[in-house]
Amino acid sequence: MRKIVYFLLLCFSGFSFAQFELEHTYNENEVTRVKLEIDGEKYYLVNKATSQADFYNADHSFWKSIPLPAPPQIDFLGEVRIWHVSQTKINADSNIEIIYSYYNIEQAPNNIYITKVISENGTVVLNIQNGVQANLSEIEGLPTKLIVFDYQNTSKVYSFPELILENNYQISQEYLHRIKLTNAGEKYYYLDKANGQAKFFNADHSFWKSIDLPKPADASYQSISLVDDNIIGNSSLIKIGYSYVVLNGNATTYGGNIINENGYNIISNPNTVSYFLSDINGLSPKIITRDLIPNSNFQYKSTIYSAPSLTLEHAYESLIARTVLENNGEKYFTTQSPMNNQVKIYNADHSIWKTVDLPSPGEFYQVKTISNLSENKFNSDNLVEFTCSYQFDSPIFSTFYESRVINENGLSLLTVPNAYILALSELPNLSNKIIGLMRVDGESPQPPSGTVYNTGVLGTTDFNKSSISIAPNPVKNEFTIFSTKAIVEVNIFDAIGKLILTKKDSNLTKIEVQNLSNGIYFAKMKADNNTQFTQKIIISN
Repeated sequence: MRKIVYFLLLCFSGFSFAQFELEHTYNENEVTRVKLEIDGEKYYLVNKATSQADFYNADHSFWKSIPLPAPPQIDFLGEVRIWHVSQTKINADSNIEIIYSYYNIEQAPNNIYITKVISENGTVVLNIQNGVQANLSEIEGLPTKLIVFDYQNTSKVYSFPELILENNYQISQEYLHRIKLTNAGEKYYYLDKANGQAKFFNADHSFWKSIDLPKPADASYQSISLVDDNIIGNSSLIKIGYSYVVLNGNATTYGGNIINENGYNIISNPNTVSYFLSDINGLSPKIITRDLIPNSNFQYKSTIYSAPSLTLEHAYESLIARTVLENNGEKYFTTQSPMNNQVKIYNADHSIWKTVDLPSPGEFYQVKTISNLSENKFNSDNLVEFTCSYQFDSPIFSTFYESRVINENGLSLLTVPNAYILALSELPNLSNKIIGLMRVDGESPQPPSGTVYNTGVLGTTDFNKSSISIAPNPVKNEFTIFSTKAIVEVNIFDAIGKLILTKKDSNLTKIEVQNLSNGIYFAKMKADNNTQFTQKIIISN
């Protein structure tokens, strides 16, 4: 009887003031959206029943299937994981290439994981024994690399697109990281827990330096979360933010330090699990910590430090993220397990800006994550919207999920039962989509699934937002374009995507709009290097 009540609760929670169109439900598995270099917008998923990647067109009609050679899947151990899909990054032909991994039960206990790079024509481009996880490292200004974590504690680095093995890093239960430092350039590093050091290597994989990471004698290293040689401390010395943990019976205590390569302890934080460097173009850099609240059930809070001085700016009672809203600029907001079921949004000076009371799916649900804070990515109004995920851990009936899109007035614009998260998909020159990643309770035989919703809002492009802006906004008679590159074309669309006005010239700087009716529009601007940027504008004559 109790389970029936919960089921009905889930069903009724599906009714909301939804403003989004449900385009499609993929029942076979969770779905990923991609923009292929030749064939454009597609959706793909792993079909567990057939061990193949199924691809669908932008309208969700079936396009093609690509076999993924793998043995039968056994529960979660046998899941095929796709890490990368593209058409021209590996080979210049139009074939799709896929990087994926799987558990190989047929070869247990040796070589039980395999990572492969295959082409849709069946060619195996690369086969990596013991490969558990693959990461395509694409850093601006550096050549792309493929990094594969090995089941036998080895990280392999491959050139790309040649896929030639460059180096094996013997790392015990740790991941290899690649970074582009401001002064020292391309480096690889990992946490050497046995020797209490961060080890760094050059772009050619030759050894560069080791940096000692002090900790209490009874502590164990947790992770390195920050590496910098420019922003913190106004020097070219390497600075490292790392954490450690002390286990004392049922009690878990964390601690964190930021030190420089000479061993100077710049800052120490009790209960810090990780450090994050927030370096947003046009804004002053900040360090944001993730701090475990003592005697809590893994609840977190944040502290904000200005850089380079690491002066304490503010201590928050919950976990905080930093963002830039489209109209109102720099803000901080609650991201996880908010106090009193309220999302709080703060100004750049940490004063409170807005408080949003969250609706609840039911008495036993808890808010888990808040993300995708925006003013125009979901709707063309000026209200703040965000995604919110809820979770109910039933000791009898497993776990229930629900996710919503909520605006600053606390109104649920979209409710998706069984979604453990709503992912906002933004692809260049395509409309934004909301993808619900679904999990049903443990007693259900259904596999994970994915739902796709259309927001009706034009997506942005790869244009560097910091290099272009328009003013004034709202607009009366005309607006001025401020750009580091020449703007050669401007197209203005209304709120439903109809093209209203087009301007072309060698360097557009002023656009007259006095003949347009009051309302919300989108200005799509194209630069002389073919990069594009879309900006919402409000016309108010």
